Amino acid sequence: MKKSNLLYSTLVATALTLSPLLTTPLNATVTHATQTSTISFNMVKILHNRGLDEDAAQKIVSDFFANEEELFSILLENLENRCSVISRDEVINYVSTLALQRKSIKLDSYSALIKMVHQITHKTPNQEILEELQNIANINFAYSQLKTRV
Repeated sequence: MKKSNLLYSTLVATALTLSPLLTTPLNATVTHATQTSTISFNMVKILHNRGLDEDAAQKIVSDFFANEEELFSILLENLENRCSVISRDEVINYVSTLALQRKSIKLDSYSALIKMVHQITHKTPNQEILEELQNIANINFAYSQLKTRV
């Protein structure tokens, strides 16, 4: 009887100890998935507000991402965290316009990032911003390469 109590106590203590460790990756995955779906939702909402039918807007956004929305979300998050002159909303608005025009953007391309910042801010980026964009492009390129290998 004492052995079973000891065994149950050990199992309960182990479960309580490991519980936070097991739920942390799940919470991070759920948060990232929510953030990813928010990008699509916001883009569809922007296109719908511009006069498109909601189904047509959904199709355009779906075609734009072509199963790469998760990678785009990661690259966008890096851009948002490291670029001091543009916001997430501005980028999503810009990308929505590109999707509507059936164009694409590579967030791991230095020249594409410069063009985007220039078109959003209507200013030529200074040396500090150019260095930020170069760093962002390098990091995003590494993420892209890592993602394609997995």
